[in-house]
Amino acid sequence: MDRHDAAAYAEGHIGIRNVGHLPARKVRWFIEVTPSSDGKRVHFPFGPLTGNNVVHATSEMRQCGRVAISRQEFQNFAENNLWIYVWGTVRYDDGFGNDRYSNFCHRYDTKGFTSRTPTLSFEQTSQLGRATIAAEAATYHQSGNEAD
Repeated sequence: MDRHDAAAYAEGHIGIRNVGHLPARKVRWFIEVTPSSDGKRVHFPFGPLTGNNVVHATSEMRQCGRVAISRQEFQNFAENNLWIYVWGTVRYDDGFGNDRYSNFCHRYDTKGFTSRTPTLSFEQTSQLGRATIAAEAATYHQSGNEAD
């Protein structure tokens, strides 16, 4: 897709929360954001990991993945039952020298699009790429969620 023809970018924001009592070290992640017409998708491949951070006990680090969406794709969201998938993995050292992981996959129904500018119609919103889907509209997908 030509990035210059993109109406907007879809961004999937995640929180990497350390609920333990020790710092999580060597925190790395992979995040993918993809629009899809397949509501029962089961294959969620990982790419290269990013980062080498520390997340201290009881704290959270926010990260996001991003994908360009063409004007045509964005306009098709209003006409078709499409989804946006946000999936990936977080890898870290648990403080005891053990490598751990947490895989995640959320699915957003694009019927949940709302305008970030309430005075705009959906047509105007789709032309400007100023739509959002609330985090509350996400569902854990039936595939892609596991941890050790």
